[in-house]
Parts: sequence; structure tokens; C-alpha cells
Amino acid sequence: MTAGPVIPLWLTLPVSLILMLSIAVHAAAIRDAPLPPSRKRIRLANALLSIMTLALLTIGFSILDPDRHLRLWTLIWIAAGTLLLMVISMALLDAANTLRLAMRARKALRRSMLLRTTTTSRTNYAHPNSPPLPTETGK
Repeated sequence: MTAGPVIPLWLTLPVSLILMLSIAVHAAAIRDAPLPPSRKRIRLANALLSIMTLALLTIGFSILDPDRHLRLWTLIWIAAGTLLLMVISMALLDAANTLRLAMRARKALRRSMLLRTTTTSRTNYAHPNSPPLPTETGK
């Protein structure tokens, strides 16, 4: 095993703090952005998980000495790995949610184009004595 922490604290702490601050600023921007509520919830949860993961990684790399605190060091790394898997899962959930929102928007666009087409067809191209075209509710 190593003698002391794996990476010096003077190196990891500034990097970790800058990353945590940038994640927090990004989360604040997401909170105030005009996004769907589901997207906001997922991304804010992912930001919180990312900050917690960074804190645990900093502790595991630079604060705890694995020679003196092996059990705690192991628990920190297990927790960090679990949180990292949760961050990845949230990213996959965000991608699936984006696909769901895109399909919903595509259906709404298709519906509006169909209504516009039937309205245009009825008003501009239909013969005055022709029966009305079927609408979305009358299919």
C-alpha cells in the first residue's frame, strides 16, 4: 500500500472546488431556465449527485490514508463508485426523457400539420358541394 493519501490535497482540492462551483452554477441556471419540469428534476438531481461524488472522490484520493483508515477508505470508495453509477443512470434517464419529450413534440407537430392541411384543403381546394374532410376527432 501507499504511504499516505494517493494524490496530494493541494492538487485535488482546488480542482474539486472549481468543479463543484461550476456544477452549482449550472444547477442554478437550470433551475431558472424555461425547461420542462421533468428535465429540471432529473438534471438538478444529477447535479446534487455529482457534487456528492466529487466530495467523496476528494476524500478518497487526498484526505484519507488507506494505511491507517482502510475500512473507512474502502467505504468511501464504495460510496463514490455507487454515486458514480447513479450519475451515469441519471444521464441515461435524461436521455430517455429527452426522447420521450421529442416524440411528444413530434406528435403534436404532426397533429397541428394535419389540422392545418385539412383546414387549408377545405377552404382553398374543396369543391363547394363536396362533403367535409374528416378531422382528427372524426377519423
